[in-house]
Amino acid sequence: MEKVGFAQYVPNAVVNAAKDGDHEAFERLYTTYVNACYSLAFRISSDRKLAEDIVQNSFIKVIHKIGGLENPSSFGAWLKRIVANETISCLRHSKLMNITQFVE
Repeated sequence: MEKVGFAQYVPNAVVNAAKDGDHEAFERLYTTYVNACYSLAFRISSDRKLAEDIVQNSFIKVIHKIGGLENPSSFGAWLKRIVANETISCLRHSKLMNITQFVE
C-alpha cells in the first residue's frame, strides 16, 4: 500500500540534494508534499486562501531552514511541524488583528 500525506517516501538522497541547493530535488519535495501541506493548513484554519498562503510561507521557510535538518528520513515530519506552526502563527496574528480592529 502506497503511503500518503506526510508519510510519503522520498529517498534521503533527494532531501540531501535539496539541502545542497539542487532546485530539481526541491521541486520533487514540493510536488510530493504540497497536497499534504495544504490539507493540514486547511484542516486547521478552515480558510482556503489562508491555507494557500501558509503553504507558500512554509516552503519558503523550508528553503531557508533545510540546511539545519539533521535526519533526512524525518523530512515529512519536520515539514508537517513547520506547516502546523505556520498555521497556528497565522491564526494568532489574524485574531490579534481582529481584536485590534475591534478596540479601535
